[in-house]
Amino acid sequence: MSKQLKQLQTRLSLLESEREVKKIEVLTKQKECAEITKEIGKIKNTISSISTSPIVSEHAILRYLERVNGIDVFAIEKEILSASVLKIIETLGGNGKYPLDNGYKAVIKDNVVVTIID
Repeated sequence: MSKQLKQLQTRLSLLESEREVKKIEVLTKQKECAEITKEIGKIKNTISSISTSPIVSEHAILRYLERVNGIDVFAIEKEILSASVLKIIETLGGNGKYPLDNGYKAVIKDNVVVTIID
C-alpha cells in the first residue's frame, strides 16, 4: 500500500510539474499571438490609410467616347464584324484570330470578340 501511495505521489508531482510547464508554454503562445494580432492591426491600418487614385473602368471610357465624343459604337461593331469576317467565323468557327478588313485581327473566343490585335 505504501509503495502504491509513493508511486501515486511521484506521478502526481510529475503531472503537476508538467502542468506548470504547459501553463508557461500557453502564456508564451498567448503573448506571441497578441504580438501577431497587434502587427496585423498595424498592417490593416496602413493598408486602409494608403490613398489610392480613382480608376476609370473600360465601360466608362466606352460610354464617354459614345456619349461625349459622339462615337457610334454600333458602327464600330459592324466594322469589326463585317460580312467577310462573319463568313470566316462561319467557316472556321467562333474561336481564333481572324483578319479584319483594315489589317488588324479580331481575337474571338466562344463567338465573342475579346480584343483587336496588330
